[in-house]
Amino acid sequence: MTAVSDHDKSPFTPLTREEELRLWPLAVHARHLLQNLRYVDYRQAEEDAGLLAQKILAHYTPAEIRRSAFTAVPRGGLIVLGLLAYRLDLRPDQFLHETFAEADRLFLVDDCALSGSRLQGTLPLYARLPVAVAHLYSAPGLRTAVCNAFAHVTDCFAAHDLAENRGEIPELGRLHPGPEELVAFAWNEPDLLVQTPFEKMPKHEWRLLPPHKCLNNRQALALPPAAPAPLKWTVPEGIVYGWFDTVLYLLDSTHEEVYRLDNQAADCWRAAAGYGSQQAALSFLQSRYPEDDPVGLKRVLEQNILQFEAVGLLQSFQ
Repeated sequence: MTAVSDHDKSPFTPLTREEELRLWPLAVHARHLLQNLRYVDYRQAEEDAGLLAQKILAHYTPAEIRRSAFTAVPRGGLIVLGLLAYRLDLRPDQFLHETFAEADRLFLVDDCALSGSRLQGTLPLYARLPVAVAHLYSAPGLRTAVCNAFAHVTDCFAAHDLAENRGEIPELGRLHPGPEELVAFAWNEPDLLVQTPFEKMPKHEWRLLPPHKCLNNRQALALPPAAPAPLKWTVPEGIVYGWFDTVLYLLDSTHEEVYRLDNQAADCWRAAAGYGSQQAALSFLQSRYPEDDPVGLKRVLEQNILQFEAVGLLQSFQ
């Protein structure tokens, strides 16, 4: 691993020795995670929801579905529940909490379950009803653990199985150690994929997917909404990023390089990566630095983007 030199006008801040020692292993670990990551886009998710609906209808009759209520684990589960609602022809009143007491059972829907930690917090809220849990992706061992841990859970379905991580012991607060195969969606990637090397830094602030491939990763860059525009730049595959207050770390897992950006340089990368549009990026910078000359800000943005592209932290969109 090499640190970027601190030459004039460079957007990069030299890494301390402590940062190098902590972040280099993280870059190597991130490469391993990316090699075992399954990406699910919206089209695939729609197909998966159709398969999940088939599995539910193979176990419950249409009449039983009509007497059931449906809810989701926020936020990815809400997207899956919306897709599933059309496949199962659900009525609007089947989603209303005030009607749950009249239902024969409750279906709890989520996009995936890895360790079962979210289910641990959600299932006790519905202990008065028989519950059927439905995922797009989960490991068979986890589904068995869910049924064993909660007496009111009658069934646990998944459209697809994730490979088991055998031999590991679940951590406290988890039902399962997590699968060997990881899954991420066009709207979100699972938390806890990358272990942060710094204390007091939330683990989920490290992101594996480029912002243009994952809706929540654009939100994680803390950018205000902007009108959609054609993409001019995107983040290459293999760049893992963590945004901590005013400091941005970029891990090039392919070449095992680590970069640090501070303040305005970090804002330039966030804006270019998150918006992918020069006009939107420049508007953001002008709102962040209202006292700066707009012409000078544009020049800084353009110069920084050239250096980001030179080291592979951004690429022109094809």
